[in-house]
Amino acid sequence: MRQEKTETRVTFAGTLRSILTSLVIALAVLIILTGVQSAIFYSITASDIAKTVTGYILLALVAVLSGYMCAASIGKKGILAGALSGLILFAALYVWGLTLGDIKGGLAGNLLHMAICVLAGMFGGIFGVNSKR
Repeated sequence: MRQEKTETRVTFAGTLRSILTSLVIALAVLIILTGVQSAIFYSITASDIAKTVTGYILLALVAVLSGYMCAASIGKKGILAGALSGLILFAALYVWGLTLGDIKGGLAGNLLHMAICVLAGMFGGIFGVNSKR
């Protein structure tokens, strides 16, 4: 007996729900990891470079997580889903920073943050599509 192909259509609402779910979880993980990072750097003396590098690493890890969750729930077009989730993560963090008045680094710093979010999100999206769930 031959199995028929079932095409799963990805709707706009489903995609938006996946992106927003991955964004909320990624922001929660970022808050927790930033708290751990702050506690560690409060207890030890570290240079500003070490603090900046660990901040970039945390941002990349959270963007990978966001891209992974988004692409795994959508099931296809992992690079696009990951890039979109990384871009929305950057936008959310940028708006959050504007609200708190904590945006530093000028255009170059913001472009670096955006590049980290988008590229790490794409990387997570590739892993998310290829994951066996």
